[in-house]
Amino acid sequence: MADVNDIDAPLSEVAREFPGQRARIEALAAASEEFRMLCEDYILSAVTLRRLLESGYAVDSAWVRDYREALAGLLREISAALAAASTH
Repeated sequence: MADVNDIDAPLSEVAREFPGQRARIEALAAASEEFRMLCEDYILSAVTLRRLLESGYAVDSAWVRDYREALAGLLREISAALAAASTH
């Protein structure tokens, strides 16, 4: 997993989720602070989920479920932003 303190880390993590779209992700991130924030939120949530699991939280605990749902929602938002950007 990418380093949360690295400015490119959110983009790298997102690019792993959307293979072949790295250039579009970088272009959208350069043009949209909102998109950059989505990417940052994604990595922060992913890091938090990983830490919860590493610290012994059960896979079916409420915290883990909440973070997995948050990640899925963020991926949907990122996907929608990429789709919208490709139509412009």
